Amino acid sequence: MNQVPISSTPFRRACVNCARAKAKCIVDLSGGPKCERCLRLKKDCQISLASRKRTTNKQSSSNKTARLEKKLDGLVSLLTNSAQSKAQAVNRFDSSAASAQLPSPDSPGSPGTTANSNTVHDRRAPAANDQNNGPTNGSYSSDGTSVHPHVPDQNAGVPRCQEAQLQTLSEANESLEIFRSQMIQYCPFVFVPPSATVEELRLQRPFMWLCVTAVTSKSSAQLVARGQQIRHVISQRMIVDGEANIDLLFGLLIYAAWSHYYIFSKPIVTSVIQLTHSLLFTLGLNKPPPKDAACLMLEYDARGCPRPFNPNLQRTRTMEDRRAAIGCWSISQMVSSYFQKSDTLKWTPYFDECLKLLAENGTESPADVLLVHIVRLQLVVEKIPQGSWHDGQVDIAGCFQAPVVFYVKALQTQISDVRRNIPAELQQNEMLLLHQYSAELTVHEIALSKAPIFSSGPDFQRFESLWACLQAAKNWFDLFLKFPPILYIGFSMLTYTELAHCFVAVCRISTFDHPEWDLKLVRDSIDLSAILHQVVTNFVAVKATARLDPDSREDNDVFSATSRRIKAIRDWWDAKITAESVDSGHLNLEETIGDMDLSDDIWLRDMLGLGDYQFDPYMQ
Repeated sequence: MNQVPISSTPFRRACVNCARAKAKCIVDLSGGPKCERCLRLKKDCQISLASRKRTTNKQSSSNKTARLEKKLDGLVSLLTNSAQSKAQAVNRFDSSAASAQLPSPDSPGSPGTTANSNTVHDRRAPAANDQNNGPTNGSYSSDGTSVHPHVPDQNAGVPRCQEAQLQTLSEANESLEIFRSQMIQYCPFVFVPPSATVEELRLQRPFMWLCVTAVTSKSSAQLVARGQQIRHVISQRMIVDGEANIDLLFGLLIYAAWSHYYIFSKPIVTSVIQLTHSLLFTLGLNKPPPKDAACLMLEYDARGCPRPFNPNLQRTRTMEDRRAAIGCWSISQMVSSYFQKSDTLKWTPYFDECLKLLAENGTESPADVLLVHIVRLQLVVEKIPQGSWHDGQVDIAGCFQAPVVFYVKALQTQISDVRRNIPAELQQNEMLLLHQYSAELTVHEIALSKAPIFSSGPDFQRFESLWACLQAAKNWFDLFLKFPPILYIGFSMLTYTELAHCFVAVCRISTFDHPEWDLKLVRDSIDLSAILHQVVTNFVAVKATARLDPDSREDNDVFSATSRRIKAIRDWWDAKITAESVDSGHLNLEETIGDMDLSDDIWLRDMLGLGDYQFDPYMQ
């Protein structure tokens, strides 16, 4: 049998049936009309017209390189355009800020004038991702270098705290100089390097700078406006946005330390102190850095990549962090002792470590040594409320195994130890001496209590403490009245709470009801009326010497307002002493305060022991 020669069809020439069945198409070489499969299956054989695409050859390495370079060029162009758009957004904000002025508080909605060309504008510093609670700024070490790196933020350049009214460059420099030379030395928990400029503070510490401009403002209207602005910024950034950084902490501490500028306008100093505690805890500055290895996991994301800088996880503490912690405790103790509405921040062994390191850092920053000794005096004073005799709520006569005078002697010895350890260059520091006299007064003030805390028989021990209390108050006033009035603008709230405390102490000593206590000798030793008169004179002089409200003839500044209140106290004291009968022997302070009808005056109520400032009920 002869076989028909067959052969496979050429490429792309299979018939439709074979192509559909994906079978090999074999044609008859003799020129038959059908392929072998179609002939066997008796099907119509038609050549397929469709063609298969040949796979392309692999590209050369040069072509790949060219394509990658093209993609990189596109990415570079995209990043460049993005950076330019951000810069244009910042420039648009600057131009709009320069051409618009916020209305003053006296005329809401009134248009402002255009700022001049040398106006310095406020910008927000780069901030870390909110979820990491990272810092919004760099941080200064004691040598003036930045220790916290900047973390870029997609919202960089967006204003977070504009000032109530734009400052010129000269005004901003004046605010910085006043704060650095006249204020920090009286409450040295913040360090501003000598090389720091206004623009650096605006960019790196926007909220702290806002608070600095507020407490250094010489315009009463601007002081009130910035005070309101600070409250709005606090509520927005801390409550709404949930931010926590060192900038907010230092700003709040500055606002609280000089809160007497806002004492007449819905005081919120107690709430501010609680917010500083919250920030301190959130940033972890109230304790040493975590050493647990498990905490290392928080420094990396799910892919194992390092997270952006987070101050809560930093393995070391800077001197600035330690100043913030000690400053927070100091302001907390002052507010707790004076207003008596909140407890002092708990003292921990870590704070002892901070004090030690700050004392050793005195060669670089002398203000650190001053802060250390101020806090050590406050620590002695803080022990006094721990005694049950302080509030009169316990059976004082039977709560101590040793006589109370022993505890007074122990506290006095601790004050002497602090004084003995003060460096020679600070021995005559006026502000430190004021704190020493105030601490001595507070220790011996227990003698004003009428509870049976001293031994029976002649009250020689009580008289000794009363006389020591009187001498401490006299020394405090003698030194305070030597300060020129121009320096009053820099005194912190700590100094003015001590002033009010000394007023009340002298008043109580001068009216202390005891058959053997010589009131005439006391009033001859210290003339409260003369002291009040001199304080009023100095407070009135502050406006002229410090050039407060130069464009206004009205005395609306805080010092003029305070002088009027102190003058009311002096007039009340003079009238009561003059009208006091010979056989009365003492003055009932609570009744005479009621005669003045001062229930609406917050500052006087605080100063004289009513309302916010509560005194020992035995001391009436």
